[in-house]
Amino acid sequence: MIRQATEFGGGRLDLLFNNAGAGFAGDFDQQTNEHWEKAFALNFYGAVYGIRAVLPVMRAQGEGHIVDIISGIAFYPMAHQTMYAATKAALNGLTLTLRYALWAENIRLTSATPGMTVTAIWGDRDAPPELSIPNFFHKDFPYVSVSFLSPKIQDFSDCHKTQNVLIRKSL
Repeated sequence: MIRQATEFGGGRLDLLFNNAGAGFAGDFDQQTNEHWEKAFALNFYGAVYGIRAVLPVMRAQGEGHIVDIISGIAFYPMAHQTMYAATKAALNGLTLTLRYALWAENIRLTSATPGMTVTAIWGDRDAPPELSIPNFFHKDFPYVSVSFLSPKIQDFSDCHKTQNVLIRKSL
């Protein structure tokens, strides 16, 4: 896939957007080691493999940007979300560490944290109503939400097509 994208881009690959993931909800005591391996394989190692695949291309072209989608749960874990929280926290740690390791090579890394979004991650259940619109502007919430509107938005009835990125507030 990386080779095809690079060919399509005329030899360049400027952006890797690691967005694969699954929620893996459940009680810790009921989750086996195999469940944990599956969760890390998708939510963490999928991004690791993507990063490893694009680094040679980005190094050869002298720049690039990698965006890893994490989750607010990495900062504010919830009950029954142990695997999801752990995998997204691990991915955030990897992203932050590589940001410093690759900075001198002009390869940038970003952890992006979308707001609560109704996606297939909820399966056949509805997202909890109290989580549908996180209170990002509460004075104690340590992040500022920046929204990027999809070009497909025609009016505010399509506001679910926004992407929220959380940026840590300066202390």
